[in-house]
Amino acid sequence: GEFELKHGSNVIGKAGGPADLQLASGSLSRRHALITVGDRKDDCTVEDLGSTNKSHILDDSGEPQTMNAGSVYPLAAQQNLVFGDVHAAFEFLGVNSNTAGGESSVDSRSRADIETI
Repeated sequence: GEFELKHGSNVIGKAGGPADLQLASGSLSRRHALITVGDRKDDCTVEDLGSTNKSHILDDSGEPQTMNAGSVYPLAAQQNLVFGDVHAAFEFLGVNSNTAGGESSVDSRSRADIETI
């Protein structure tokens, strides 16, 4: 599935819990990880919230690097992540500069999404 991430904090966790973004997997904690979407791609970060089954960032060679709980990691514009046993692709979509019809969009905030793979 594909999930839109809002500007600011996005808590990822298992379905039925308090998380902003709920994924149907028993491997996830209720509050598993936090993705923060900033104004620019350089301002996006991910953090493991002390989950039971850990979170990982896949490096350029596809090797999972386990995140230390409470440490904040920078996200690339496109980054593959693993939460528990859920593989997810983060993508920073940039600022929504919809100027169709000559009207500047009210929503000039950046957007990002995550797709489970």
